[in-house]
Amino acid sequence: MEHTYHASASFLGEDPFSTFHENLILEILFLNARAKMGGTSPAGRTKNSGYNRPTVISAMGEDAIADHKESGIATERGGTTLARGFEVAVARSGCVLSVEIDKARKIVRDFYTEAAESADPQLCCTGGYAREDVSHIPQGALDISYGCGSPVPFAHIGLGEVVVDLGAGGGIDCFVMAKKVGATGRVVGIDMTDAMLKKAHQFKEEVASNLGYDVVAFHKGFLEAVPLPDSFADVVLSNCVINLSANKRDVLMEIWRVLKDFGRAVISDTVSEKPLPHSMKSNPRLWGECVAGALTEDQYLAEMERSGFYGISVVKKDFWKEVEGKRFYSVVLTGYKFAKKAGCDDVGQKAVYLGPMQGVIDEEGHLFPRNQAIAVCTDTAAKLQNPPYNKSFLVICGRGNACVTPTQCC
Repeated sequence: MEHTYHASASFLGEDPFSTFHENLILEILFLNARAKMGGTSPAGRTKNSGYNRPTVISAMGEDAIADHKESGIATERGGTTLARGFEVAVARSGCVLSVEIDKARKIVRDFYTEAAESADPQLCCTGGYAREDVSHIPQGALDISYGCGSPVPFAHIGLGEVVVDLGAGGGIDCFVMAKKVGATGRVVGIDMTDAMLKKAHQFKEEVASNLGYDVVAFHKGFLEAVPLPDSFADVVLSNCVINLSANKRDVLMEIWRVLKDFGRAVISDTVSEKPLPHSMKSNPRLWGECVAGALTEDQYLAEMERSGFYGISVVKKDFWKEVEGKRFYSVVLTGYKFAKKAGCDDVGQKAVYLGPMQGVIDEEGHLFPRNQAIAVCTDTAAKLQNPPYNKSFLVICGRGNACVTPTQCC
């Protein structure tokens, strides 16, 4: 407060140092933000995709205090946290408690252990399957198929592809995909619940016998740390599972990591019409029922983009149900991976957007007016020659001829 107030008990003018203090605060805020954005932070990892979006770094809970202690801002003395010499009270709010990852995992594991042992047809938002897709699958696997509607029909899976199912449960989607990839393909299911994995392994033998080949494997693991190598899969799917994770960004970045270049993620999940109150987020039963962990659709799309995906689309959306006055929807989302290459060059390639819109803007900010040739680098040209953009663009070589395929261009 300006010192004249203390002398006269009234404000005689603005504090001459106010602007300086405001600028100093902003400088410190941005310095700290840039430090957080670097290194191995979630935002730093999206650089591989060639573009970044603004990211809000949470400063809630124990992590924030730990960061301050590491930087020397905060210290611990006699069980009391001190920051700059002042005592700090740390609030334990419901939203922090509800997303503690080990607690959330235990709730989900216990919930689906019971669901594996005793089929619950009302659990989550179960979806039907085409008869021809499940004719080779035991009835026991169908009885414990919990999901928001299978993402498989939207994945356009081909013979010989490598597919991963996150949160495979009793294996229903893995067994459906085994028929689609054929004897030359490969399907891997990941789940953290022993009871579900036991069931899946039991059904696996009968499925292999009915198909005449065995291409399905199941592994125990967490969605936030998938036990598979980089660039492993052509397709990664999940059916009403990511909402069960307390750290959805890590899950999405793991999907991006496991996918090959131009590989696709096909995610079926629940979304809420509006952000949920903390009372719902901390309800164990609602977690297991695919309700408490639901993001809004806008939040979901933003998290996919921050994780590096491009070509993101909502390919299906249906109203599911209303819980405590909140409306929930079942959606299927798709997104694609492309890791930015160090050798991205300008070799004279141009891209022409064919319509039907008057123009479009891609994730990196390139504007493509309809029927105009726009110069692009080799990385952008490669993306535009692959799904989901390949049917909307014509890529022209520097010599003027059209690129037939990404490998037959310039």
